[in-house]
Amino acid sequence: MPVYFYWGEDQFTLHQAVKQLQKRCLDPQWEAFNFEKIPGEQADATQRGLEQALTPPFGHGDRLVWVVDSTLGQSCDDALLARLQRSLPAIPADCHLLFTSSKKLDRRLKSTKYLEGNATIREFASSLLGMWTPSSIKSRRSPRICNCPWRRKRKVFWQKRWVMTLG
Repeated sequence: MPVYFYWGEDQFTLHQAVKQLQKRCLDPQWEAFNFEKIPGEQADATQRGLEQALTPPFGHGDRLVWVVDSTLGQSCDDALLARLQRSLPAIPADCHLLFTSSKKLDRRLKSTKYLEGNATIREFASSLLGMWTPSSIKSRRSPRICNCPWRRKRKVFWQKRWVMTLG
């Protein structure tokens, strides 16, 4: 089942992952026909996304339906959950449904538990704190190599002085 739920505060990395999914799924010549972007502010955004995902692709490549800023991970009524449970198994293999959200998933909801079992969920946490952990600092540390001309001259000067004091 090609269903994805991307969420997190790091919007840059999230959009990079969406672009990568677009490149993988869509044929550039048929992108206008096979790519649908639905704003999540609309009341029926999830239902429209499910309907579009059930539509087979036109021409070459796969179909990608992207529901932006979805509220599916924060609130879901029973009618929508039933529709989700009916529609997700029926999505064709060449159609991809992507939900994105900047808010954290509510793991207590039935819809979230259903998505955890039937969708690929990726979290895009803010990477500002992650880059300051000791393990990541050690992995990024570069060796101290200095090719500065003034340092080489200084080193040669002290080497000559040291040799002159010995000899």
